[in-house]
Amino acid sequence: MILRKGTGKRDAPAVPGRCFPAGHATNGFAFIGGWFALRATYPKAARVVLVASLCVGGGMGVLGPTRMDYPGTIATVRAVARYVGDLLAQG
Repeated sequence: MILRKGTGKRDAPAVPGRCFPAGHATNGFAFIGGWFALRATYPKAARVVLVASLCVGGGMGVLGPTRMDYPGTIATVRAVARYVGDLLAQG
């Protein structure tokens, strides 16, 4: 942990490439729930929310990996997926 100067608060050290894969896109796509909430009563507004959510999620999905250690993250995700797949295959 790192103690921020003058604040008395502790922070985890900032380490490059240590982020949730697809977290940026997840934030954008999270607003798709608005489509489900609005589709019955306000169909036009629901379509706007859906299109905006898809655009933001897609845009963040493209821009997000430019800020992270993409090859390292994908290798980690692949390893975890293989491990979980092996566990499920066993039993």
